[in-house]
Amino acid sequence: MLLTSTLESRNSELAKHANAGDLLIISRSQTGNGLVHRLHNVCWAIDYINPDFVFSSSSCALFASLKFQSLHPTHLHTRVCGLSDSYALRIVVCLVDDEDENSSLPEVNRSAGLGDCALVCAWSLDEAARYIEFFHGCERFIGSSKESYNDDYMTQLHEALSCSHGVHRVDAATLATRFGTFACILRATHKSLLSSPGLGVTKVVRLSETFHTPLQLASHF
Repeated sequence: MLLTSTLESRNSELAKHANAGDLLIISRSQTGNGLVHRLHNVCWAIDYINPDFVFSSSSCALFASLKFQSLHPTHLHTRVCGLSDSYALRIVVCLVDDEDENSSLPEVNRSAGLGDCALVCAWSLDEAARYIEFFHGCERFIGSSKESYNDDYMTQLHEALSCSHGVHRVDAATLATRFGTFACILRATHKSLLSSPGLGVTKVVRLSETFHTPLQLASHF
């Protein structure tokens, strides 16, 4: 009870200085999660919601851990299947807290995939908290972009980047947040692209191939 009271008190003070649309919504079930104490760069509110974290009306995240997964193998699958269709962007943030990560990580990956969720692995609660803050920041960037730029800019950017197989909306948001414009993304080095969260070697190579492969005109017979 003391933990919940402390969290809600802190949240109440932060909420006074934030617009409702800027708040990260956290499920009441997560008030005992040490990750919440490590959220330093966002304003949040506790509510009765199905996902663990809601970034916007169309994006959310679930929190998982390998230890909990090994004890409750079907829990994540049930939760993923219970997410509303209104969430176009779904993320599973998984804490790798089991030395034998191969024991339950494949099941976490499978459940995330079946629910059309992006899987992000963190090796500490601090790292997991930074991911939550980052994804919330991406959604705020998308929202402000709609006000500052053409309404279709992010859609066009996503469509351009998704020409590379395996590049999703969250990757497009990551690149837009980090580099600002499509031109800057095109000029980015492999090293700077690899330093972006969620972009591994495979995605960077595919992006590079897409950017530098000469265009070919379709043949008409």
